[in-house]
Amino acid sequence: MKTEKISIPKIELSQVRLNNQGYTSNGRYYGVGAPLYQAYNNRNHESIEFRAKDRAEAKRLVGLMFTEPKNDSLGRKFSPKQIREFTAS
Repeated sequence: MKTEKISIPKIELSQVRLNNQGYTSNGRYYGVGAPLYQAYNNRNHESIEFRAKDRAEAKRLVGLMFTEPKNDSLGRKFSPKQIREFTAS
């Protein structure tokens, strides 16, 4: 039996602090709305920003974004890239 090591990426999740006008402390504009989160993948150094109603939802979305393609209730497959694009809008 051949054993294969599987490397699972470490994902760092943090909430991006915005002022009441939607700017970060270094002047980047995101607008106002639901809380903004950033997920950083240590494996490929990919960082994405997305909005979620709370940390629990942000963690759920990160799980979808950084895993293998998923089937929805209609049996359609969505890749992590498609999920990221969907949550970005």
